Amino acid sequence: MLRQFAKRLIYGYLPGVAGAFPYFGTRVYFPKRALIFDLACKEGIYEHELLSLIQGLITPGSWYFDVGANIGLMSVPILKMSKGVNVMSVEPSPNSQGYLRRTWSKSPWQDRWKVVFKAVGDRVGQTKFHCSTRQFAGYDGIMDTHRVPGAESTTVPLTTLDEEWRALGRPRVACVKLDVEGSEIRALAGARELVQSSRPHIFLEWYQENFQCFGHEASDLFRVAQELRYTLVALPNLIEIASPALLALHLRTTASFALVPLEQ
Repeated sequence: MLRQFAKRLIYGYLPGVAGAFPYFGTRVYFPKRALIFDLACKEGIYEHELLSLIQGLITPGSWYFDVGANIGLMSVPILKMSKGVNVMSVEPSPNSQGYLRRTWSKSPWQDRWKVVFKAVGDRVGQTKFHCSTRQFAGYDGIMDTHRVPGAESTTVPLTTLDEEWRALGRPRVACVKLDVEGSEIRALAGARELVQSSRPHIFLEWYQENFQCFGHEASDLFRVAQELRYTLVALPNLIEIASPALLALHLRTTASFALVPLEQ
C-alpha cells in the first residue's frame, strides 16, 4: 500500500517527474489524475491476467492488435516481453492520443510498433466521437454511454480492422484485444477478412451499459461468435458459453470474454 501511494505521489504530482512513469523498460505518459494511472499503481501490472493470456498466444513474426489502446498499457508489456512480435495500437480519443504518441516516440520498439489514431467500426470514413475529461479518457467512445459525466462530441477518422490489416500487407494476426466501449460488434463486422484469414484469438469487454447504447442485446455476442465459427469463453475462469442464457448469467459476474477460434 505504501509503495502504491509513493508511486502515485511521485509520478502523479512531483514537479519535473509527474506525467510519466517507468513501465516495462520505457516511460509511459499519461494525463494528470488519469484513472488508468491510478489503476496501474494499484495493480502493479495493469490487467496482468489478460496480458499473460495474450503473451501465451503470440509468436515471433505475428501481430497483436491492441484496439482501444488508451495510453498503451496493454501494448508496452507485449513489446518488451515478446521479442519479434509486432504491435498495432489503435486509439481514437483526442484525450489519449498525445500521450500514446509520446510514449511511442520515446520507446525502443518503434520498428515493430505501429500506432493508428482512428476509431474502429464497420466502414471507412468519419464518425462522431464522445469525449469526457482526460481523467476518464478510457470511457470515450462512439456513443455517449453516460458512464462518466461531461461527454462532448467531436469528429474523428473511422477505419476498419480489415483496412488497417490490408495496409500492413495482410500479416498473420495472433491476437486482437477490443476495448471500444460498446462498438465491439461493429469492429468485428469490419474485420471479417482478417478473422477468416488469421483466425486470431479475440479478447473483448461486453458491458450492458455500453452495448445497449448501440442497440445490441447480450445474446448478440453469442450470435456473432457462432457466425465467425468461434467459441465464446468467459474470463477469467475460461468457462465456455454454450448458449445465450448462459451468457446472460455470466454477465452478472464478468464483462470480460474471449473468442477462441474453432479448428478449420
